Amino acid sequence: MNRREILAGIGLGFAPVLAGCGEDTAGSEDQSPSDGSDGGSDADDGTDGGGTDADDLSVDGRLHNETDTAHTFELVVRDSDGDVLTEGEERVEASTTERVPAVARPGEPRTFDVAVDGVETSRTLEFDVEPTAGQVDGYVDIRYTGGKIVIFFTDPDGTDDGAADADRVDTPPYEIQKPDDVEDWNEEYLGEHMPTEPSLGFEVLTNARGVLRERRLTHDADEEYWVGLATDGTARDELLDLDAVEAGTRERIESVDFEERLLVVVETGYGSGSVEHRWGRMEDTADGVDLYGYYTDPTEGTDDVTTWLSLLEIERPDTAVDRARVSLTVDTDRRVRFDSTEGVVTLEG
Repeated sequence: MNRREILAGIGLGFAPVLAGCGEDTAGSEDQSPSDGSDGGSDADDGTDGGGTDADDLSVDGRLHNETDTAHTFELVVRDSDGDVLTEGEERVEASTTERVPAVARPGEPRTFDVAVDGVETSRTLEFDVEPTAGQVDGYVDIRYTGGKIVIFFTDPDGTDDGAADADRVDTPPYEIQKPDDVEDWNEEYLGEHMPTEPSLGFEVLTNARGVLRERRLTHDADEEYWVGLATDGTARDELLDLDAVEAGTRERIESVDFEERLLVVVETGYGSGSVEHRWGRMEDTADGVDLYGYYTDPTEGTDDVTTWLSLLEIERPDTAVDRARVSLTVDTDRRVRFDSTEGVVTLEG
């Protein structure tokens, strides 16, 4: 099905409820014939009033709900004069991404006003990319993390315009109470009230830092975060140095049934070796798994400076697994987010 057929099917532009959401993103690259023709007659796109071919609306939208509950996204798209081109709303389930085809075109700025659960934001995007016949020319990504909305443009190569980094650090979306004194101290306070359901089954196999075949963190920044994903035996053997693991754990890792399970290894740093990761829950998403965890905060710590590591075995979800994304609470008002497609993420103090 080409792009014109998709647009015709949703009536060109948004109806009162955003149409076209929930379509398979993987199929978005094959939306018109390879020769660049549209397979039909020209038509007004119904939004700009300029009689432009609807196939030019080659920038799609994606609504990312990265919270634990469903939310309704309210979206208004305006032109450079502030006139409303289209508006609508879409309910997006917890930890889900929904698709909105044809929200803009290269070369024409658009302003996106978004509201989710009382949180509102607005951003104007320029779409400085060359249009290519027969394919999506980028995505307007609208990400809601609970208390914050981030809007950014991702080009066809997967490079965002930098606004996505504003979502790298946010506030933990649950109650955290730091103990007032040592007598009442609870080193698990950063995750004491973290939701633990719903969750895929999981188990921490080891915290030994020597399990990695290659060094990942570099000590080039105050904070570094990295997560690796193994969905088969080949990826496991490339990722892990099994000879460096004690025998019982090695046998367990070697016996993982990748039809039913997958392996995720998380390394972050830096600080006392007395600190450890803790994990609250694992959620399946449209393209992988999300891990929710936190640091312990012991009353007494060693004075070494090291990294912290977790190797986890996680129940394999029914959906495709292309990435693992971590949301790690590192302080009372600070949660850091990173995923396995990014490599090492560095943050300066």
